[in-house]
Amino acid sequence: MKREFLKNLNIEGLTDEIIQKIMDEHGKTITSLSAKLETANADIANWQAKYGEIETKLKAFDGVNVDELKGQIAKLTGEITAKQQEYETERAKDRRKSEITEFLSGYKFVNDRTKKSFADDLFNARDDKANEGKNYKDLLDAMTKDKDGKDLPDIFVVENPNKAGFGNPLPPSGGAPEKSDAETKRFF
Repeated sequence: MKREFLKNLNIEGLTDEIIQKIMDEHGKTITSLSAKLETANADIANWQAKYGEIETKLKAFDGVNVDELKGQIAKLTGEITAKQQEYETERAKDRRKSEITEFLSGYKFVNDRTKKSFADDLFNARDDKANEGKNYKDLLDAMTKDKDGKDLPDIFVVENPNKAGFGNPLPPSGGAPEKSDAETKRFF
C-alpha cells in the first residue's frame, strides 16, 4: 500500500499523521508476513531436497521383485532357526559329555581307550528309549557287570594288595624280606 492511495480516497479527517500510523502498522504486517514467507520457502526447498534424495534411493529398488525378497528372507530365517537348533543340540551334547566325563572320573579303567569306549556307549545309551529313566550308574552297571552283579574282567583296574606286580612285589613266603640290602629295599 502506498500513501497516495490513502490520500486519493478523499476520506474526511484523514490526516498525514493518521496515514503515517496506518503505514507503520501496514509495514509491521508486511515484515511479519515476509519472515513467514521466507521460512515457508526454506521449508519448501528443504522438502524438495529430501524428496530428491528419497526419489534417488527408491530408484535403487527399480526392478526388485518384492516376492523374491520375501522368499529370501523366509529362507534365511529358516537357516538361522536351523543353525540355532543345531547349536542348542551341540550344547546339549557337550553338557551330556561333560556329565559323563565327570561321572566316569570316579572309576579306574584299565586304560583310556576302554574309558572312552564306555563314555561313548553311555552317551548313546541315553538316547535309547529302553533306557529312559535310568541314570548313568544303572547304565554302566548293565554294561560292566555279569548277571551275578560282579565286574566283568579287563574293564576296571583291580587293586589287589596280594597280587605281585611292578611296584608291589610279594615278599618271600615268611612275610618279610630276608635281605635288607639297598637293592632289595628299592623294590619296597
